[in-house]
Amino acid sequence: MGHKGKISRIGVTAVAVLASAGMLAACGGGDSSSAGAGSGQTSPVNLRLDFVHTGKDALWTYGVDKGIFKDAGINLTINDGKGSATTAQTVSNGSDDIGMVDGGTWLTAASTGLSGKAVMSVFQGSPLAVLSPEKSPINAPKGLEGKKVGSPRATVPRPCCRRCWTRTGWTPAR
Repeated sequence: MGHKGKISRIGVTAVAVLASAGMLAACGGGDSSSAGAGSGQTSPVNLRLDFVHTGKDALWTYGVDKGIFKDAGINLTINDGKGSATTAQTVSNGSDDIGMVDGGTWLTAASTGLSGKAVMSVFQGSPLAVLSPEKSPINAPKGLEGKKVGSPRATVPRPCCRRCWTRTGWTPAR
């Protein structure tokens, strides 16, 4: 990646962290007794990830490590998740203040009556990927022919993959 790409990614991450800090500060309540930026006090906020900490969660850990959330009056606790559907449930029932949930999973959960609100997107494109051994790389959907493909049954990526396969002319039956 070139120098411009690195700077662009750092800038995007910084903007995301600061936007997240602002969003979290808004979760602190509306009365004047709430702790906030500049008061020296912090409000506890519990963030439930969709899965275990991975690179995509760096904006949260970076913000905690650099004191960005603390400076905004937020004492952020980051907890591992057990899938987007579970995180949607724990946020909806109040066990967690906020959570990271796959957009498709959230739409499915909301359609079943789970309460909550999606307020921001971390990715503009899907982070889904096909992983293959280096000795026999898969470079296109056609390369999946004759291979075993696994995905969790109860997740949104499964139907998304089916649609992608259909658009490229490959079907799992081959």
